[in-house]
Amino acid sequence: MRTSVEIAKRTPAAVHAGGPDRPPGRYHNLPVATLLPLAVPGIAIAGYVGILAAFWVSFASDASAALSIGVSTVYGLVFFGVPYFMMRTAARHGPSSDRPSLSEFLNGGFETNTGRISGWSALVQVALVPVALAFGTMAIGFIYVWTV
Repeated sequence: MRTSVEIAKRTPAAVHAGGPDRPPGRYHNLPVATLLPLAVPGIAIAGYVGILAAFWVSFASDASAALSIGVSTVYGLVFFGVPYFMMRTAARHGPSSDRPSLSEFLNGGFETNTGRISGWSALVQVALVPVALAFGTMAIGFIYVWTV
């Protein structure tokens, strides 16, 4: 283990490059967010809601499909509902967490397990798949309804 005197004598380049007990480039003085603003997961949830809505509009006329979509809807409510209620409970019983606003988040950075990324990159990584799947599902549903 290094002493604080040994660490203090390191050059800035050595500190930036990391060392045996610090990954390179992870420790710097730039402010980063560790919590997503509520709008970011909200966009992803809206994508999943769009998928289920496209399924309901397109395929609910068939009884077996409606049953499958109903089960999927219940699973989705549980999947997103449990974390929501856990977050609400933690907010009531724990210290308050200062979530950044969406504009602060997009103009700042976000700390991930592999390093710091921009707020825009984090938004794209969280929202791209569900939003793209929602548009794809809507297109498939439109084609199905149009051809049947």
